[in-house]
Amino acid sequence: SRQREYLADASAVQFTRSPEGLSDALKRIGAYADGSRIQNPKAEEISHMFFASSMAGGWNSLFATHPPLVNRIRVLEPDFDGDFEKVRERLERRDAAMAPPEKTEGIEEKKLHDWLIKMAMLSSIDSGKVMASIGTPATEHVSAARTFLAGLPEALKSQCHDPFGARAVVYRLLLDERPELRAQQIEALRSAADPQVFAVVESLVSTLTTLPMSARLPVLDLCMPALKQLSDQPREAFVANIDALIGADQRVTLMEYSLRRILLHGLGEDAAYAGGKRMENHLAILSILSMLAARGHEDSAVADGAFARAADAVRPYLPDQPAIRSAANLTEFDRALTSLSDAAPDLKKQLMVACMTCLSFDQTLTTEEFELFRCIAAALHCPVPLMMGLNEPAIPSA
Repeated sequence: SRQREYLADASAVQFTRSPEGLSDALKRIGAYADGSRIQNPKAEEISHMFFASSMAGGWNSLFATHPPLVNRIRVLEPDFDGDFEKVRERLERRDAAMAPPEKTEGIEEKKLHDWLIKMAMLSSIDSGKVMASIGTPATEHVSAARTFLAGLPEALKSQCHDPFGARAVVYRLLLDERPELRAQQIEALRSAADPQVFAVVESLVSTLTTLPMSARLPVLDLCMPALKQLSDQPREAFVANIDALIGADQRVTLMEYSLRRILLHGLGEDAAYAGGKRMENHLAILSILSMLAARGHEDSAVADGAFARAADAVRPYLPDQPAIRSAANLTEFDRALTSLSDAAPDLKKQLMVACMTCLSFDQTLTTEEFELFRCIAAALHCPVPLMMGLNEPAIPSA
């Protein structure tokens, strides 16, 4: 029955909360000549499993398995005029704008560094766009990611897609800038890391002398598909080496904590944070906002103002008494994130709004703050596009 397809569309909207995304997918099918047709002669046997009609002329056939595309789109977007030609032209313009630059080599490291620093400046970040982008990356995010990839040093980029190279890249991200401590970390890796991985680490140390702070999360994201291919034993050894690198100086920085938490989330290791006594929701919220206020604003009065405004943004989930900012504590912050990882979706949404309210209070957003925001988003299972809300400058030419 065609009615089942309407029900399937309704379920998809309920699950994704993105009627625009489903509508755009249907428009794309209608805009191109091949549409959703499947060439295999047995396609008809499983026709109801397809997103749209798999048969030529199937939309108008008496025995069509799917309703007409225009009808399905108008349920989601009542004002749609049915002109697929205009849709096709718009898609072609968008695809052309998203095409990677023709020249992808020869970008000097210093120029890449300067460009990435510009990318991290808050003057180009709209906090409203940031919140709108959670879970729904837009065209500009894809375009910015492609531009970023085009500018990465080839010595680094070539290693990110291989399980051996990806591990080495992450190790390289965590090597300290202080020569003595870095030497200790490298010697520890020499005995603990896979020999093939360590060989790549040595190569990266010599060829990639500096890596801007603002490149860490993009590079980590680039490595994640390869890292997910690791079997249990190599993955456990990898995480153990990460912990050893972080603990080499007997302290954990907020950057190191954020990268580790994002990494473990990407590897499906969230269970590592499941133990321990959980905090009540309101205490967990206050702990997270206290950390953001303290780390995001050096001036105590500004931090208090940021905390108060952020608390107002999540007021329905706090007690009636005034919210009090506590001392920033990484252990409590970690426990707070774990406590809220399975909270109600509405609470998570309001908390993300509160977090961005706190960070953007002084109209500046540092790389460390951005990493911390991504860390919180990962812990709450709220995907945030990497280049969120950025009006990125053009990548420098060689």
